[in-house]
Amino acid sequence: MTSLKVQLNIQIPAGPTVQSTRTVVVDKYESFNLSLPPNTDGDASAGIDRMPKASEGPINLLLVQSNIYPKGADAGDIKLTVGTTPIADKPLHEPLFLSGAQVISALGEIAQISFINTYKPTKPAEKDAAAQKETEAKAALDTAKTGEASAQQTLEQAEGAEAKAGAEEALKQATAKVAEAEEALKQATDGVTAAIAAVEKEIVEHTAQLSILIGREAAADSPAPPAEG
Repeated sequence: MTSLKVQLNIQIPAGPTVQSTRTVVVDKYESFNLSLPPNTDGDASAGIDRMPKASEGPINLLLVQSNIYPKGADAGDIKLTVGTTPIADKPLHEPLFLSGAQVISALGEIAQISFINTYKPTKPAEKDAAAQKETEAKAALDTAKTGEASAQQTLEQAEGAEAKAGAEEALKQATAKVAEAEEALKQATDGVTAAIAAVEKEIVEHTAQLSILIGREAAADSPAPPAEG
């Protein structure tokens, strides 16, 4: 048997403070940690499947909490389903805490607890757009370099002062275009780097780190511990 100390402290601004300390005795307890990052479809899922054994008693303590509790269409939701209870596909906007075996069993069988992260990341699309710009910038640089090489060849083949002067000016302009294309590619590459960082940041900010604690009473037919003597 293990005694779990449960403390409740509700502070109401300009109002009373409600406090309670209880000891919940469990025969055994289990703790689970899940990481649930979002996906672009808004249906990333995770869960635990914990079918109770015949030797295990009823659940008398259940705690589900997350590091984030998003609300609103833009923020998405962490949706929770607890076994066959009425808690099905419900937004987890606050920690869930239940205690008391009879109250919990009245809700229904709790063999599985599952979650869905409905947030749809927007940054991956921006990263794809940045990558496309980088591809276009690379193509533009290749074109500029081809033009510069052609201008260089024209200069080498030019005859007469006027032709050479024109070819030199053309080469100068072609070289300037290469420099512009190189700068554009650098900016596009920097944009991709920034976009990748933004994607990673968005995923981290909207990844739910979920903690589940389940406590069980001793089974009704569990043998009593041997007497000391």
